[in-house]
Amino acid sequence: MSRIARQVFAVAVLAVAVAPGRSAAQDTSRAALIAARQADKARTLHPYVPNKGEHIALKIESILSAQPRVYTWFGSIYRGGWVAAGPGFRQKFGGTGLFDAHAAISLRNYKLVDTSVRLPSLAGQRLQVTGQATWLDAPKVAFYGIGNASLSGDEDEHERFLYRSTTAGGQADLRLAGPLSVGGSVDYLRVESDASNPAAFGSQAVLFETNPSWVRSTAFGLFDWRPSPLYARRGGFWRTTWSNYAQQAGTGFGFREFEAEASQLVPILRENWVIALRARVTTTYTDAGNEVPFYLLPSLGGGSSIRGYHSWRFRDRNALLLNAEYRWTPSHFLDMALFLDAGQVAPRPADLHFTELHTGYGIGARFHTPGATVLRIDVARSTEGLTVHWSTVHRF
Repeated sequence: MSRIARQVFAVAVLAVAVAPGRSAAQDTSRAALIAARQADKARTLHPYVPNKGEHIALKIESILSAQPRVYTWFGSIYRGGWVAAGPGFRQKFGGTGLFDAHAAISLRNYKLVDTSVRLPSLAGQRLQVTGQATWLDAPKVAFYGIGNASLSGDEDEHERFLYRSTTAGGQADLRLAGPLSVGGSVDYLRVESDASNPAAFGSQAVLFETNPSWVRSTAFGLFDWRPSPLYARRGGFWRTTWSNYAQQAGTGFGFREFEAEASQLVPILRENWVIALRARVTTTYTDAGNEVPFYLLPSLGGGSSIRGYHSWRFRDRNALLLNAEYRWTPSHFLDMALFLDAGQVAPRPADLHFTELHTGYGIGARFHTPGATVLRIDVARSTEGLTVHWSTVHRF
């Protein structure tokens, strides 16, 4: 081996011998730096402190989860009745059974008495049977006429009527597998109604004199893959419902109703933003010589459909509803939403199309717990002006 080769070999051996020591020193220095940074960060850490709004939401959540026997019921009695409140009582029994009774009165003097008994779950927690009786008194329900081009929404250009109903019956819900469930119900429905100007209701003014009643039977199917039906940021549901209104007192107002609804929640970036979409179609059918009572017609308008219009703004035999929302989460217990609503009513299913839609748009706030909506406020605008809707119900 030449002299130059021996020198190169010696340098290479020396480099190999020194490298591990230098690498170990570098690793030790890096570990010390990371440890120092972690210690410094630990000195500045402190438990998360909720802001005032989140503190209120946490308090509401603790009250709701406690479920005391005697409580204050808060919500909406009937569309157009505004916010209502009243006393309630509930008692659990048999593990999963629940008795619940509450009464309420709204800011517009709408009144409600509701009692339900949910039996303990059967068939391995898959079958739920519930009995319910409800009395409702709504003295000032708006009537704008029938049809997609009915009277304007001006306060002086529509009628009002009394709607008082008594309902009693039972329902069974069976969860088949995963998100799939089916069910049905049978109940008795009696309606009393009156108006200061019966002539405005045309041939259906006879309803104010007869006070008809029905036995209503319903069957439904539901495919719901949301984490919670009361509040969710992902998932969706498909629902179909068929109802038969068999008239008991009087004649001429028996009918059938079919409704299909689909909703999809599309989360973006770990659910910080959500695109929410919903579509619903409602159709009614009658035998020859029968009509659908005007107060049971499918309708659009209000906080549950086209929010830019007042409740019950449009009524007819068939209805199409489309909703879209862009939601974001500025805090743990508050969601904001920009929304666009569209819909149409028509005398025949074939008349439903996308060329004569009524639309509304706006912004909303949803105060919620991790699993339920506590309060929903929407401010919307349409061709008939600005409306504000309050609700305690999570719609989709």
